[in-house]
Amino acid sequence: MVTRKVELTEEQNKTLEQIAASQGRSVADLIRSGVDVLLKDEVNRSGSGRARSLSRRESELLLGINRGLPGEAEERYRDLMGRRRAGSLAAEEHQELLRLTDEAERLQAERVERLAELARLRGKPLVALMEELGVRPSPNA
Repeated sequence: MVTRKVELTEEQNKTLEQIAASQGRSVADLIRSGVDVLLKDEVNRSGSGRARSLSRRESELLLGINRGLPGEAEERYRDLMGRRRAGSLAAEEHQELLRLTDEAERLQAERVERLAELARLRGKPLVALMEELGVRPSPNA
């Protein structure tokens, strides 16, 4: 394996840490997966075996597309959903679940907006871009 040093802004690093935590992955694993997706996409698009570089906006959109609830919030959300299904949710927990649901829905709406913008930038239908990136609709959608 090759080690490569990458300099990130504080905001980029924080975002990567949040995304990794929300997915239960390491930052290094998230970065490797992102690189794999980008390289596959670029090689497929160029057909030449050489990848072109992404614009800054494409990179920002791809990071945003992968953003979800922070790890602890995601765990709490799943716990509360399970308790609701089991019928053992207290009134204050119900209010917390509503807040977390609102946040998850806001993030999902932002994700769709970013996907749509990326599809426009690349001149592709949204469904084709989602398939290409391996993006699936949220199970809670």
